[in-house]
Amino acid sequence: MVEIREFLKLEITRDCNLSCAHCYKGDKEKKYMSLETINRVFKNVSYINCLMIAGGEPFLATEQLEGIYNQIIKNNVDVEVMLIKTNCTILNDKVVEILANLSKVVGHLYVTTMSDSFRRMEIINKGIKKQADEVATFLAENDYLRVVKGDRPIQKIYNTGRAANLTEEDIRKANENKSGSAEYCLTDDSEFYNSRGRYNSPSTIENFIYRTVYVTVDGNLCNITPYYHTYSQIDDMVECNISEYDDLLDAVNGLNCKIVKQMLEKEAQERISEKLKLEYNKIKALKR
Repeated sequence: MVEIREFLKLEITRDCNLSCAHCYKGDKEKKYMSLETINRVFKNVSYINCLMIAGGEPFLATEQLEGIYNQIIKNNVDVEVMLIKTNCTILNDKVVEILANLSKVVGHLYVTTMSDSFRRMEIINKGIKKQADEVATFLAENDYLRVVKGDRPIQKIYNTGRAANLTEEDIRKANENKSGSAEYCLTDDSEFYNSRGRYNSPSTIENFIYRTVYVTVDGNLCNITPYYHTYSQIDDMVECNISEYDDLLDAVNGLNCKIVKQMLEKEAQERISEKLKLEYNKIKALKR
């Protein structure tokens, strides 16, 4: 049986009920992870240290959440912590039922949301502030809610996705409406972007999987963090699809084989380029 010793992150939908101005993902997509993909992800898995559910807005994907619950029950998966990242604006009887069921089969269930000005302004503009407050109250009273606040003095907004359309005036308004002490600022700092743009690739030792395994809504595996990339950028960096393999362990091993192959090909190409450069310089010197 397979044990995921660190993180398994599932992008169960790219649909969302908000259109936050600072969203790095770009335009929402009406995509939902298939139950076949969910079943294959959990096949032969016995333990998950931390199961992270992301979107889009996960509470729009109740069929997928229920599918995950069913697989945990069916395979008797020991899940230490489960995190569901939400914009905290959706709550219905089905969501309440799913949360109650999940809380009984995982060690700790947390629903996380970001405390940021852009999301708050979008909620106000859509006229659903009262609804969002009621959702937050319910989640807090049932000890699900965990609010994530930026702890840096400067919160950099990289110009990708919808955030690429932000202006200095938008940033000024966001800072006027901020709840914490951090100041927002626009940046095109590629070093900042690249430093937060990749996970270390997941690794395997026998039946153990380490680091972060990220599975996209289409069942693709890639070794980037989705937070700082648009959907199209994520899709361009796909290495393999879980449907090509028997289970998640095989898929991670397949992912690593492809990454190593790419690294070797790149290294070989660099050596060839360097050799050609040396030969060119020799010929140039002889012509003199």
